[in-house]
Amino acid sequence: MKKLQCELCGSVDIIKVSQDEFQCQHCGCKYSANQVREIISGEIIIRQPDFQIVGGKLIRYSGESDEIIVPDTVSVIGESAFENCSAITKVTLPETITAIGDQAFQNCHKLSYINLPEGLLTVGDRAFYECRNLHSITLPNSLCSIGEYAFYRCYLIGKVYLSDEIIDIGEGAFSECRTLSIVRIGKEITTIPKCAFRGTGIKEITIPEGVVFIEEGAFEWCSFLTTITLPNSLKYLDSMAFGRSLDRNSQSYVTKSLFPCKNLSIIKGNAKIFFNSIKLLDIPAVGNNLRAMRRQRGVCEHCGGSFTGVFKKRCSVCGRPKE
Repeated sequence: MKKLQCELCGSVDIIKVSQDEFQCQHCGCKYSANQVREIISGEIIIRQPDFQIVGGKLIRYSGESDEIIVPDTVSVIGESAFENCSAITKVTLPETITAIGDQAFQNCHKLSYINLPEGLLTVGDRAFYECRNLHSITLPNSLCSIGEYAFYRCYLIGKVYLSDEIIDIGEGAFSECRTLSIVRIGKEITTIPKCAFRGTGIKEITIPEGVVFIEEGAFEWCSFLTTITLPNSLKYLDSMAFGRSLDRNSQSYVTKSLFPCKNLSIIKGNAKIFFNSIKLLDIPAVGNNLRAMRRQRGVCEHCGGSFTGVFKKRCSVCGRPKE
């Protein structure tokens, strides 16, 4: 049995004002006798002018304000609670929030600010999908999971720091965040999923020790990428992992990389293009095989460039003689 507590503001200062009516003395919210009984039984559904709250879960916001302050009686932002609320520019969440549901703020195109409080554990699939004006986010240290395409096309986010508490990032989580240039990946992450950072503005990335898999398209179309540091723990590099981020004929793409990947054993599909596009290859486990692959293809074993000249004896990219 729950105590009699206002579902809007959390106050317990509720008094009887008539035979069949109660009122919160803190916020003025009114309840019928039946609603009071439902509050005590835990079954109450409160519909205020702007918020629909069910037992601490915000089901739907139906107001028209551009700045929202979510009541501190809310612990969960429900699925699609603010979806397509085109007027919203700022949302203030209470410290009681532990979860943001799927599509919670999807297509809130004018949303430019939201605080993510400590205590938040999960951000659902497409939670901030196409929030194109969201300028910055600070992910709390408490956060454990980020859903698929959670921040897809949040064009103005410039930095993302994933804490060591995060254990799961969904497919495409930060895909198409075009101005995202700085990313720090936490130590508990073992997989960089498909399209996680596709089409971002990342300039350099260090994949931490502990990461085993980099999936298809994880860093595809990262056209500003210049430096990649891969960990010893990496074992699987999927097709197009770096994809069209790389072009061996363009000096504006990846120019330097560090590869202590002693355990790397599987390079799948077009991921091989990645190793053909760099000038430094220092992966003991696969280096000889990759050089052999390059020789078999008739390209320079050092950088993957083609040979020029009458006798095609010198690499057109690094200038080294054919061996």
